[in-house]
Amino acid sequence: MMQLRVALLLLCGAVLATDANAQSAQQEIQISATVPKSCTINGLATGVADTATIPISATGAVVTTPITPDHAPYLNVVCNTPSTLQLESTQGAVKNAVVPPSGFTNLIDYQASATWNSVTATLDTATTATATAQESGTAEPVAAGSGSLAVTITPEANAAPLVGGAYTDSLFVLLTPQ
Repeated sequence: MMQLRVALLLLCGAVLATDANAQSAQQEIQISATVPKSCTINGLATGVADTATIPISATGAVVTTPITPDHAPYLNVVCNTPSTLQLESTQGAVKNAVVPPSGFTNLIDYQASATWNSVTATLDTATTATATAQESGTAEPVAAGSGSLAVTITPEANAAPLVGGAYTDSLFVLLTPQ
């Protein structure tokens, strides 16, 4: 019996010694993510091409009533960081490829504005009379946000008669994360 008591005491002492000598461990795990700075129009980095047609009167005069692109305003525009809002014309005017004879023109100038997140960017293609290349408006700083983007195009009256035919230009609204 005495041996049993000694064995139990030794066993209890060993268990207590193990608990007294127990050591905990820990491992820190730092969790991170990187979200790229971005702007999207309807969930895309490059919005779907839209169209706007400048009306011409029966006498060949540009109708100067403001117009909007067919699918504007663009409702789901998001920038997750401060950005710039800017307008850019690829040709510097709505242009016909025909070289105009003396007294005629092949250019229709216009003013454009884009408003998003309480900021308006503008472009006036008449600032460069020759319309030989791309023209850009001033890049306006805009805070991160989401909402609709409104675009208005106001054609300018033609000073000379227009050459007959098709006229084109591409107007881009640029949202650039900073």
